Amino acid sequence: LLDFMKDNTEKFLHKTPMHITLADGGAETEIVMAWTNSRAEEWHVFTNGLENVEGGTSLTGIKTALTNFFKKKLKGEGSPDVLRKGLFYAVSCKVPNPSFANQTKTKVNNGELRGLCQRATTQMLEEFEYRHGDEFQKILELLTKELKAEQAAERARKQVLEAVKDVE
Repeated sequence: LLDFMKDNTEKFLHKTPMHITLADGGAETEIVMAWTNSRAEEWHVFTNGLENVEGGTSLTGIKTALTNFFKKKLKGEGSPDVLRKGLFYAVSCKVPNPSFANQTKTKVNNGELRGLCQRATTQMLEEFEYRHGDEFQKILELLTKELKAEQAAERARKQVLEAVKDVE
C-alpha cells in the first residue's frame, strides 16, 4: 500500500507517510495515510485484494477514528469533511468470510472491519504524533488553517445571503 500511495499522490505535506498493520481474530488490516498538497480527499478500499469503490465498514471505521482523534486535538472544532481535505488514505483488509452490499462487490459489509480499522487508525495517529511530533504539528497547523478558512467562508456566505434579503 505504501507504493500504491506514492504512485498515486503528488506531494506529501509531511515527509513520513503513516502506515499500520493490525490483526484481530481472523481479520487483518493495513492502512496508509498522508496529507498532500491536493485540496481533495482521496481514499481507496480493498477487501481480499478486490477494490470496493463505494467503501464500506472499513472506510467508516477510518473516518470515525479520524474525526474523533482530531476533534480532541482541535478542541471539538471542525466538520469531518474539512478535517480530511487533502488527505490520501488507503485500506486493505483480509477477512475469511467477506460480506458485500451487492453482487458487484463495490461495498464491504463486514461489521468487524469497522472496529478493527477504527482501532488501527487511532493507534497509527497516536504513534505518528509520538514519533514524528514536528510533522504532526504541520498537520495540525494545516487543519487549523482549513477550519479558519471554512469559518470565514461561512461568515461571507451568511453576509451575502443577508444582503440579498435586504435587496428584496
